Amino acid sequence: MKVSGSSKIKIKVIGALGCGLFLAAVSILSFSKIQKTAFAAEPTDSSYFTFDESTGAITDYSLDGPKDVVIPEEINGVQVTSIAQSGQTYSSFQGKNLTSVVFPQTIKSIGSGAFANNNLTELTLPDSLEELSAYVFY
Repeated sequence: MKVSGSSKIKIKVIGALGCGLFLAAVSILSFSKIQKTAFAAEPTDSSYFTFDESTGAITDYSLDGPKDVVIPEEINGVQVTSIAQSGQTYSSFQGKNLTSVVFPQTIKSIGSGAFANNNLTELTLPDSLEELSAYVFY
């Protein structure tokens, strides 16, 4: 049987859609313990964080810091509003062997790959979260 050009496109689109739905389902099931609750725990000492006061973004976390992290609402009197994406400039929380993270109600966005390569078993996400970028917890 010969497949025409438009049929090939339909097959590719359906295949891509199916693959995307599968990946979304796996992501949801793998993070079934994610909680979305209010911030109530004692914050991790701010000395473990690298913080950009001009943007309100945490850009790095010390390997010496606790593996159960409670991100503070403020650092040096400046509201913490985002976690920078991991990349060539920042490593954020990537590969720090973290086991749990509690985010404050001030967090609005978490950048791509920010918490990749950890051992997370528990997350507490705030109602204030507006943007959760790709591969955040990959």
